[in-house]
Amino acid sequence: LYAALRVAQASHAAAERQSRSAEDSLALAQARARAGLDSGLAIAQAQSAADAARARLPGFRQAETQARLGLEALLGGLPGAFAARLAPAPATTPALDVVPLLDAPAAVIARRADLRAAEARLAAAGLDASAARAERWPTASLAATFTRTGDSRAPDLDLLSGGVAAVATLFDFGRLDALADAAGAEAEREAAAYRRAVTFAVGEVEREADRALRAREEAAANRAAADSARDQAALARARYSSGLSSFLDVLVAERAVADAEIALAAADGRVLDAGVALAAALGFGQEP
Repeated sequence: LYAALRVAQASHAAAERQSRSAEDSLALAQARARAGLDSGLAIAQAQSAADAARARLPGFRQAETQARLGLEALLGGLPGAFAARLAPAPATTPALDVVPLLDAPAAVIARRADLRAAEARLAAAGLDASAARAERWPTASLAATFTRTGDSRAPDLDLLSGGVAAVATLFDFGRLDALADAAGAEAEREAAAYRRAVTFAVGEVEREADRALRAREEAAANRAAADSARDQAALARARYSSGLSSFLDVLVAERAVADAEIALAAADGRVLDAGVALAAALGFGQEP
């Protein structure tokens, strides 16, 4: 819901910028027509674009309000209780401190609720989960950071070092199996369940880490597309002001800017959502 709120706010801001730009273009077309430099068609086109831009605003306002109300309800507050704290983020924000998500693969396993439950069942069966962990734990690491850039409302996520797949190689289930064989059928079942839980946890972390990287790459591509669209729109308006192109070029370029900025807002939201999913897969917030 928080990601949805930020996406709606960024999309609403992009739509408002498009509306203001359309109003400016309308004023420019009217000024050129009064000076005899353009026909009434340009004014009609500009008026239509301005009306269309204004028509998009209520939908984005509604999406923003619904996301905020949903988040406030989830947080246990009355409507408007968190309006100030959930206000649109400023255009530029300071960088967040780097937060190491984990320093060693053991930290991935230790904090997940499902694995702690599996280890508890192992203990009840008379086995020790530490028997499944090789002494090589400290030799591999996986780390990640959440940072906020100055031109984005959503945090970027960088996977710094290591590899999630390496975690799987750090388990020595042979010793656990040997203990389970000696302890009986119940212990064997719990040992197998623990192995499945570890395999699932490692796979989930790897999937979410890959999704986070793909989301970040997508957001970077959308950011570059938005920058290019803004440059093209500025050039189109300059050419129209100089009488070198028609107003249609301005309309197409300005609409492309709005679409690119809204797509960027959605991509940044997916970066934030993927970061939350990765943190959940790593077990953050699940500590006893």
